Amino acid sequence: MAVNNVHSIETVLNDLMYDIRNWMKLKQLKLNENKTECLIVGKEIDLVRLNIPRLHINGVSMTVGDNIKNLVVIIDRNVNLVSQVHHVVRVASYHLRNITFVRKYLDKETVKMLVHNYVISRLDYCNSLYYGLPNHLLRKLQLVMNRAARMIVGLKSRERITPVLISLHWLPIKTRIIYKICTLVYQAIKFGKPVYLKELLSDFSTASDLTLRHNVQLDRLNEPRFNTEMGRKAFVNSAPRLYNKLPERVRTSEKYITFKKELKAYLFTECYDTDSMSMRTDFGC
Repeated sequence: MAVNNVHSIETVLNDLMYDIRNWMKLKQLKLNENKTECLIVGKEIDLVRLNIPRLHINGVSMTVGDNIKNLVVIIDRNVNLVSQVHHVVRVASYHLRNITFVRKYLDKETVKMLVHNYVISRLDYCNSLYYGLPNHLLRKLQLVMNRAARMIVGLKSRERITPVLISLHWLPIKTRIIYKICTLVYQAIKFGKPVYLKELLSDFSTASDLTLRHNVQLDRLNEPRFNTEMGRKAFVNSAPRLYNKLPERVRTSEKYITFKKELKAYLFTECYDTDSMSMRTDFGC
């Protein structure tokens, strides 16, 4: 719910906290309001105009922060995810350095397992949120992945990294984001879970009786219109467009494991030119 002044914000949040407290009481849980964090999201010009340093919710004074952490994801008030990307790069680089110290004592498969568990998993965690981020931020994540690939095969920093990524069968950061979004869409439309994502997606339909090219394409989703850059990044708009671009053979996969295999194979051929061992321009950062 959008609000325009401090009193509206406090009224809405008081009502929400009242409902949350009652629900938790029914579940025999206790709400620690002193640890509750508050973040106001909006355009910078609106945030400056409102200038809300504190909110009073149910008698508790809450400081309005510049960012908060939710499920280990740092969300800032401008939703540009700069703090989140920097945090991921810092943590992944820390683990990568630790693995480097013991690299000479380990075989290649063991190193690859450690890199996947401590580095790649952090780059992939909630990476669907990174869709639409500027290249300079995504490049920071890609550089960490490149360093991890170099360490696995013992490649020097001056040598080309793309052939190594191809040999490891690693998708680049931009493509991994598309992969995650498409797998979320498949689970939502095929299994109905999670429900909150399923409710954002709808099948393509037309009021016309004419036979259109879109009508004969199976598992095609409706693509809502949007007017802003933030709207383009939103899951409700970006997910259907990315999913509809997939070949029909991928979208119509009966099993989830088959869908993931076909999806990765398709994205791999889209982002890499295996003849010249290079990455296509659209997928570079």
